[in-house]
Amino acid sequence: MTKKYTTALSLTDWQIIEPYLQIQRKPKWELKTVFEGILYSIKNGCTWRDLPANFPPWQTVYYYFKKWEVQGVYDLMNNELRRIWRRRSGRKETPSAAIIDSQSVSNTAFSTEHTGFDGGKKIKGRKRHLVTDTMGNLLAIKVHPANIHDSKAAKMVFIKLMVEKSEFPRLTKVFADKGYRGKLKIWTKKHIKCDLEVVKTYSRLSNNKKIMISPKRWIVAAVELNGHLHGWGITGD
Repeated sequence: MTKKYTTALSLTDWQIIEPYLQIQRKPKWELKTVFEGILYSIKNGCTWRDLPANFPPWQTVYYYFKKWEVQGVYDLMNNELRRIWRRRSGRKETPSAAIIDSQSVSNTAFSTEHTGFDGGKKIKGRKRHLVTDTMGNLLAIKVHPANIHDSKAAKMVFIKLMVEKSEFPRLTKVFADKGYRGKLKIWTKKHIKCDLEVVKTYSRLSNNKKIMISPKRWIVAAVELNGHLHGWGITGD
């Protein structure tokens, strides 16, 4: 009996994804199983060589992973799935507001290149910098050494956002925390034509000494993406 993992795709999921993975000749391995192998490796953080035997050979899975990456397949799928999800949630297909944030992660013993030390979080490794819409859907992401300050690294991910600007014609505002204060606001307005608003996430302590979320017309909350990436979520469009 074949073990079923949490990354297994339902028939509905596969019907949406399959059109993006068409290849000219009939593959030896079922593409659905190959794609599930890619999802398994990404979600569980295992090396390609450690893929369970339920999947095709790791060389095959990795080959298609790189092939589809070079072809821009993942970006196309992400954009389409984001539009579908927004429509189903009763929103317009493209966002008018976005949120930028980052997460520092420790590198493995095998990942020695492009790493740095994040003094604020006391982590040596890399930093995942991302921009999401207000629902937590990914708009752009950039991985870089953890020692690069958020205000500087933000330009790196904003440049990726600029490349995909045609996908976000309604985007006019980006929310950020205090780590993005300074001249970045001017740069953002000039280069991506968006207002950068630094939000105050928490208010003063209440009488019982607990941190209270600021009483704004929108609420800032942590949003977990795929069990690993973290962005901000703000109720609104």
